[in-house]
Amino acid sequence: MPFRSEAQRRFMYATDPKMAKRFEKKTKKKNLPEKVKKSPMDLAWRLLKMPQEARDFASQVHEGQMYGEEPYMTHIEDVASQFDDPHLKRIAYLHDAVEDSETGIDAIHQQFGEDVGHAIDALTRRPDEQYFDYIQRVASHPEARQVKLADLQSNLRRGPSESLARRYEKALQMLRGDM
Repeated sequence: MPFRSEAQRRFMYATDPKMAKRFEKKTKKKNLPEKVKKSPMDLAWRLLKMPQEARDFASQVHEGQMYGEEPYMTHIEDVASQFDDPHLKRIAYLHDAVEDSETGIDAIHQQFGEDVGHAIDALTRRPDEQYFDYIQRVASHPEARQVKLADLQSNLRRGPSESLARRYEKALQMLRGDM
């Protein structure tokens, strides 16, 4: 059975007894917490609460920050609201955590795992990195690419200056593969 997303596959493994046995065989090789290994329903619950943990973390690290004249979380919520997949929603909540706060990428890896950590690393612009070089780097990571598309669309909805709007439109074209 083909899955539309990694989260859908994980959820199916967690809720279908036959799939759960296959999941257990696959996860023995991975370093999952014992709690997740014990019960497929624990994994299902974890998948469902993942976005909330990321939202709480983002709320904490962006506390007091503003995004224009609005609280920073308004932008974060706007980006995250564009995803139904819990894994992508999680990345969306954290997409600015390293770049726009004191949070280090190691903290993201440790708290949210390697998959999320690599996506956030790809979404984090490096000091002295040219903007369109950054966009090309983001484009090479499928999950980061999806979240950056949502981020740019959110930025455009805010009515940026003409020069920023052109920059965002060009970045959207690059990420969509139109260039």
